[in-house]
Amino acid sequence: MVTRDTISESENNVVLHLQVKPNSKKQEIVVDSFDKKITIFVKAQPDKGKANKELLKFLAKILEKTTSDISIVAGQTSRDKTLLVKNDTKQNVESKILKFKR
Repeated sequence: MVTRDTISESENNVVLHLQVKPNSKKQEIVVDSFDKKITIFVKAQPDKGKANKELLKFLAKILEKTTSDISIVAGQTSRDKTLLVKNDTKQNVESKILKFKR
């Protein structure tokens, strides 16, 4: 289970608060069992939006969405990001993330 602060639902959309670790050896999702925070590791470097593009593509694949269904609404240049997933439910997003996580 992920905390309410990490995943919330609003008007057929889901808001995700997560941390991104760019320049990693592999793509993966880690949900910390203590504080229930989501961390996503991406291979791309944080240069000219490359890590953000990879993050959106990676999440789109996991959530079975298109990249246009997911957007970064806060934290464009930060490791701490807020994302909006259009036309989905908290339960669906959470189950797909937990199924994929390490």
